[in-house]
Amino acid sequence: MRFQSTTVKVVTSLALLLALGACANKSKKDNENMVSSQRSSDRGPQSALSGAAGDLSKSTKFSTLSQNIRFHVGSSELTASSRRALNEIASEMKKTSGSYEKIRIAGLADPQGDTARNQRLSEERAERVREYLISKGVPDSKLETIGKGAVARDTLGTASQRARDRRVDFEIVE
Repeated sequence: MRFQSTTVKVVTSLALLLALGACANKSKKDNENMVSSQRSSDRGPQSALSGAAGDLSKSTKFSTLSQNIRFHVGSSELTASSRRALNEIASEMKKTSGSYEKIRIAGLADPQGDTARNQRLSEERAERVREYLISKGVPDSKLETIGKGAVARDTLGTASQRARDRRVDFEIVE
């Protein structure tokens, strides 16, 4: 039953992440404006976990940052913005390590190109993120990877959609 509840939370979180996918394309100035407006809001300062009480599945910071792990066409190299987001994700994961046993890092590719190449690229992306998180102190035993290949879609989609497809997703599996 706990597994089903966690899965529902993860699916809900992923749906929210996809809905907010445009966030990954914001400029630095947009991000600064967003932070500035949050600071000046009437709600007061928010904690790093935004009320998650040590539960990674409830961490809005983790959910938001997870959207920012993107890759260039045909590459598994981490971009500077992805490394910055992963630094904060690693911090969240370490703070809340008691709230999960395992996180699956799922690599994805856009629908362009050869199926076998996209599968391999998605696996490399997931593994690259895993290695980076381990280098930042996240225990290896808490992470697993999977390559999902290309995002299933009837068409290639727009350039913006394809850019969002070149990513990793995080899923709390235990």
